[in-house]
Amino acid sequence: MKWAQLILFDPYHWKNKLLGSMVSSFSHQPLDKNIDYLNTKQREWKHSATNVPSNLSFEKLYNDALQEASSLFEMILEYWNPYGTVNLKQVSTLLDHISYDTGLPLSRNLDNLYSEPII
Repeated sequence: MKWAQLILFDPYHWKNKLLGSMVSSFSHQPLDKNIDYLNTKQREWKHSATNVPSNLSFEKLYNDALQEASSLFEMILEYWNPYGTVNLKQVSTLLDHISYDTGLPLSRNLDNLYSEPII
């Protein structure tokens, strides 16, 4: 690991210019300070699988996902409680078989057309 850091460290960007894609994904690249990566200005962007426009910020999407996950975990914990009132069908309905790649139901068979998922 230490050797990898020494080899890929590129503060002057000459390794990236010389070796290109062989090292660029592994070496540190400074962020462009003029890009609103979190979409705090709520500019329009398009979903990578459906091309549907949205202006939601990362913070809004994150908070929505956090709320959804919190509700789901509360329901699962209630299901596991021997005296709970939640049944498996209720938990399954909330899960809804969502794709990790697109964030949409698997039944839609969508692919990311405009980006590469990490896995």
